[in-house]
Amino acid sequence: MIKTTHFDTYEDLLDFLDKETGFTPPRIIEGRQMFLSKFNKWFFNFSDNYSDKQKWKCIFPDPSLGLSYPYPIDEISVAASLALKNNDKSFAQTFLSIYHLEEKISKRQTVTLSGGELLLLCFAKAHTLKDITDKIFICTPTQWLHPTKYELLQSLIKLYEDSKKEIHLLFMEGEESVLNKTKNNNPIIVTESKIKDSIPWSLNFKDLMVQFDEQTFPKASAANKIKYTPYHFDNELQSPTLLIGDNGVGKSVFVKLLAGIINPTKGELTVRCLGNEGYGRVLLQDSLDQLFGETIDNHLSRVFKYDKDRGKKAKEIYASMLEALRDKVKDDVYLRTKKLSATDSNFIETVLQVKFALTAERIESKPPLLILDEPDWCLSKKLTALFIEIVVVIAHKNQIPVLIITHLNSWYSEYTNSILEFKKGKENNTVEVLKIK
Repeated sequence: MIKTTHFDTYEDLLDFLDKETGFTPPRIIEGRQMFLSKFNKWFFNFSDNYSDKQKWKCIFPDPSLGLSYPYPIDEISVAASLALKNNDKSFAQTFLSIYHLEEKISKRQTVTLSGGELLLLCFAKAHTLKDITDKIFICTPTQWLHPTKYELLQSLIKLYEDSKKEIHLLFMEGEESVLNKTKNNNPIIVTESKIKDSIPWSLNFKDLMVQFDEQTFPKASAANKIKYTPYHFDNELQSPTLLIGDNGVGKSVFVKLLAGIINPTKGELTVRCLGNEGYGRVLLQDSLDQLFGETIDNHLSRVFKYDKDRGKKAKEIYASMLEALRDKVKDDVYLRTKKLSATDSNFIETVLQVKFALTAERIESKPPLLILDEPDWCLSKKLTALFIEIVVVIAHKNQIPVLIITHLNSWYSEYTNSILEFKKGKENNTVEVLKIK
């Protein structure tokens, strides 16, 4: 039996999950005191004692929450030993291969996998644990999964359905239903953007390559490299710019290069906007825990500890974002009642509020590029549109272009002035960068 439920806010989804299962992961945005008060419940529900109430499996909105071991092959081997009494590594690799996680990926550290690869690993684990699971909850899968992988989700759903299990699909409002979709369901849409005040920026790279060295401790891991082509890419783009591509193609590594989080092994990479050149600032998909234990006010004060004037400006940017949000939802009775924005910066209520705060901090840093990695994560389509409209307007006022990375291409068709697509190159370990618009 398949049940599908749509939610307008992430908080609604977690409340539903708590009601259905008696369990939700501690909510970091609730602050340190609330977080710690829920540890008891959290650890109790992670017990290995499979009571009647606990015979469920959940693929959380953050797929890393469902994983325990540092290597994918070990994750599935342990699951297989629990459910199938078999922990042979070659047997486990069969389950990984079903979900396009070939051997070289299965032996990489889990923390090096992309978000989509982590989700596919959760699919493989859920497949392995099917026989000791009565029902499965799958939360927001399309916010991590490229459309070419939707068929893998369909296969997992069918596997549970054929075994007479309960399947609960928990979607944010606007997510594509994957039950009757094909791998071509989310095409690149080129349309006129609602964002009229576009800002030009240039992306230039030459002979760009990243090498990840072989690892011998704590476990052997083969060397890996990614080379970006063409040899010399030099294009002027218009903000907001959309960056799309399949899971594991190399988007996350490229974003970390743009932000200076990692350095290229070979070649050079340059971002320029209106005379400003340097590294971009990125709001990573899962960066909400930056505020763990802090209020928004305290966070911005700490970040700008040695420049109080800029700290004050960051708080003003944040306040202006919330004011713009309140103005945009004033005629929407339902959204008004959801308390999307607290008036007191010492009180955190929603994921959306945290995203605004972290983005305000990055804008005040005056980077040549603001990078939003899957900004739709934990947001409905309606709230994503509000977030993008507000952030882009304020970033552009500060002469900062915006680069958006996403799998939900159609959500951004009205907010895009340029499109980049990453594809696997003809040669091994190469990524082809294409300017579509």
